[in-house]
Amino acid sequence: MLNVNINDTQWLQALLLVGNGGLGIRSAEILAPSAFLASAASTHSLQQSILPDCIKVLEDQSVLATEDRWLAMSGSTKPVTEQQHIEKV
Repeated sequence: MLNVNINDTQWLQALLLVGNGGLGIRSAEILAPSAFLASAASTHSLQQSILPDCIKVLEDQSVLATEDRWLAMSGSTKPVTEQQHIEKV
């Protein structure tokens, strides 16, 4: 993308926001958990309307594992249910 070889330290700096001296490049690895959780939350009611009753009651283990990863990465608290579908939140 940049057409240059950069080491790990330089890559971390490139990921910084422009205002913090970086290039503002967004990492898919860092954004993926937020995007997945926002998608899961926004489609939850549709999933519940489609799935049979015996499956509706089960917890989605991939969501639970991703929530744990997101909490560890972000150091934030879990958003309230009404805002979980908003990726920025």
